[in-house]
Amino acid sequence: MPPYYAERFTSTESNYSFRTIPSRATIDRWAAATPEQFRFSFKALQAITHFKRLKGCAEKVRAFYEGISPMGAKLGIVLFQLPPNFQRDTALLSDFLGELPRGMRITFEFRHES
Repeated sequence: MPPYYAERFTSTESNYSFRTIPSRATIDRWAAATPEQFRFSFKALQAITHFKRLKGCAEKVRAFYEGISPMGAKLGIVLFQLPPNFQRDTALLSDFLGELPRGMRITFEFRHES
C-alpha cells in the first residue's frame, strides 16, 4: 500500500506497529517504495500504552524506537494513543516523557475526558 498512499498523500500512519515492531525488511521495503519527502508515523506498541500503561516501559520504548529508526528521514512521529479509560496522571506522564529516547518525535491521543 505505501506506493498507493504516496501517490495521494505526503504521509501515513502505521497502525500495524500497535501490535508489533515492523521488521527491518518491512521498514526498508516501505522506505524504498515511497518518494524522499514521504513520511511514516507509527502508533506506539499496545504493550506500552494499554498493557503497561506508560509505567516502567523505557526498555520497550527504546526497542520500539530502534526498530523504526531505520526509516531515517522518512520517520515522522510516534503516536501514543492511550486507552479510553486511562485517566489523567500528570506525574506518570512526566516520568514517561523523561524516559523517551533523544530525538524521538511524539504526539499523544488522550481519550479520557480527564
